[in-house]
Amino acid sequence: MEDDTYIEWRNLIGAFMVRFAEVEFEIARALIDFSPQNYDDLKYLEFSKRVNKLRNYISSTKLSNSEKSELRKILDDLIELADVRNTIAHNPIRISLESIFSSTSWDEIRSLRNQESVVTLDVLSNKLSKLTATEERLHELIGNATFSL
Repeated sequence: MEDDTYIEWRNLIGAFMVRFAEVEFEIARALIDFSPQNYDDLKYLEFSKRVNKLRNYISSTKLSNSEKSELRKILDDLIELADVRNTIAHNPIRISLESIFSSTSWDEIRSLRNQESVVTLDVLSNKLSKLTATEERLHELIGNATFSL
C-alpha cells in the first residue's frame, strides 16, 4: 500500500470512529435524559440495544411528529452505520488476493464473519459523509427534545 493511500485510510478510519463515538455519546445522553433506568444498567448494552431502548422513548418527547419520525429514521440509519463501524473495528485492512496478481490494488476491509460486508475507501468516504450529517441532526433533535421536556 502506498503512503498516500495509507494516510487516506488512516484519516478516514479515524474520522469515522471519532464521529461514531460522538453518536454513542448522544445515544447515551438521550437515554439518561428520557429513560427512568440508571445509566449503570445501560452502559454495557451493545449499541443496537441502546438504540432500540431510545426508540421506545421517542413518543414521550415533546418533539413534533415530523421530528419524531425523523429521529426514528436517524436511528435506523445509525444501526446501518454501526455495521460499517463494526467492520472497521473488528477486521484488518486487507489487500485482496486477486490484486496481488493484477496491476490494480484492491485495498479493502472485509468482515471475516460476513464476506458481503466490504468497506473500500469510496464506501468509507460516503459512509463518513452520511454519518456526519446524521450525527449533526441527531445532536439537534436530542437537544430540542431535552429542552422541550
